[in-house]
Amino acid sequence: MKIAKFRAFSLAFTFATALVCMTAGMTVATARADARADDTGAPLPLGMASPKVYVFPLSGQMGTDISMPIVQTLIEDVKKQKPDILVLKLKSADIDRINHLRNDNPVEFGLVGEITNYRDMVDKIHQDLSSIPQVMWIEDSVGVSGLVGLAWERMYMSSDARLGGLYQFKNMVEAQWTDADVRSKMVAAWTGIMKGLVQLGHYPDQLADAMIFEERTLSVSFESRGAKFVGDTSGQWVVDSSTDRPVSFEAPLAEEILLSDGTVDTLDDLVFLLGYREFTKVDTGEKIAKQYTDDWHKGMKNVLQWMEEAGETEDTIAGLGKRKSLYEKVVAALKAYPCIEKRREMQQQGVTRQAIEGAIDDIKKDIQRQ
Repeated sequence: MKIAKFRAFSLAFTFATALVCMTAGMTVATARADARADDTGAPLPLGMASPKVYVFPLSGQMGTDISMPIVQTLIEDVKKQKPDILVLKLKSADIDRINHLRNDNPVEFGLVGEITNYRDMVDKIHQDLSSIPQVMWIEDSVGVSGLVGLAWERMYMSSDARLGGLYQFKNMVEAQWTDADVRSKMVAAWTGIMKGLVQLGHYPDQLADAMIFEERTLSVSFESRGAKFVGDTSGQWVVDSSTDRPVSFEAPLAEEILLSDGTVDTLDDLVFLLGYREFTKVDTGEKIAKQYTDDWHKGMKNVLQWMEEAGETEDTIAGLGKRKSLYEKVVAALKAYPCIEKRREMQQQGVTRQAIEGAIDDIKKDIQRQ
């Protein structure tokens, strides 16, 4: 842990310029305070010179890197560290920034089918850490992670961050359920859960609809010092008029329409906007999250290697014994890191814990017969 201090304003900054910027900043801040007066979570601590700030990383693929096991581990560490402020740092994007290259990797897309787990994960953070003020800081979020990012009302974005909705949601659902009645019910169920995430951050359903359904449009009207989202293009500011892609916000736009509370590129800047010039950073969460991600990625690599080796064994007693040993190592890895089983590489090869355990039982019977 270290004491981090906000950088002083440049000496070249004239008094007149500083006064103008200060006045503009106070106006925007006041507008946001009026528009979003009932923040979720505990209030920020007052009169504290140097609060302890815990960085709670949510980085990588939704459903594997960002999942309940790592969230539970981080929650336990937060309770141990006892910070004054919790900063959830979100970086999870399905869509690459360079559109013309078309180099998005579908294997890395967030797992929308895990939406009930995301709801439980978000609820657990809110409930188990309800006594700690929570702030969402979005570095980049496109896909189902965008809905998770909106589950916090105190929300800031990096200057180059994106906040975007789901792509191909309808096609994905239709591919999973061919029966029209079942498909309709599943779309309604999933949509309800997704909207619940957005509602948790006190954002309107019109915003959620535009992020979930490609055909929905969105605009904004301003009333007094607040912003009102409209589910069509009749508002004062048309945000999304497209009917073939979900809405997406760049950081400057999100701040101007009062969707975000501000734009920051460093933790120093974020804490300063929260009202503190100095703070103590708690970085154990970042270390824990990185170690977890490294470990399960290594475990997945081992599983693929063991499966390949198992496929090369012979049907002799010796070969079956080796195959059984390799499969048992696979099962152990899947028990330690359930997220491995969720990866599309595993699903495409039919690698599940249940399937491998069944194969082990078959091998035992083959050995007995021989």
